[in-house]
Order: sequence, then C-alpha cells, then structure tokens
Amino acid sequence: MRVTGGTAAKLLRLFVRIHGQFEIKKAEENIMSETKKLTRSSTDKRVAGVCSGLAEYFGVDATLVRLIFVVATLFGGPGLILYIVLWIIMPEA
Repeated sequence: MRVTGGTAAKLLRLFVRIHGQFEIKKAEENIMSETKKLTRSSTDKRVAGVCSGLAEYFGVDATLVRLIFVVATLFGGPGLILYIVLWIIMPEA
C-alpha cells in the first residue's frame, strides 16, 4: 500500500485531532481533580484552624498567616473580626 502526500497529510491531521482531544480531556481531568476548597484545617489548628486552612489554600506557611492576623489585630485592623467571620463561614475539612 502506497501512501500519497495528500493521504499522509489527512492521516497526520486525524492523528493530531485525536491526540489533541485526548490531551484536552486529560488536562480537564487534572484540573477537576486539583480543585482547591477553602476549609478550616482539622489537623494543624491552634484555635479554629482558620489560619492553617488559609495557608493550605494559598500554599504558604501557616505561621506567616497567623503572624499577619496577629499584626492586623494589634495595629487596629480587622484581624480578630475577620478571623471570627471566617471561623463561622469556612467549613471544617
């Protein structure tokens, strides 16, 4: 069987289309499996798990988030009020 230039081009386009659809489906599955949820931590918590839950969600150290809340509270910011609101709103993991 001899493959001509036009046939080879059609086969190549078909392969690219099928392979591309496979890659798109695989990427969609990865995105769906990696969906993050903002929840309070049940393992690394000091008071209610709000800071460690935020740290897990944003991919930072929980100590940094705790420090930001303490500084915001001490300097007259909404740290304590925000913590209480998040404690009520955020579900536990």
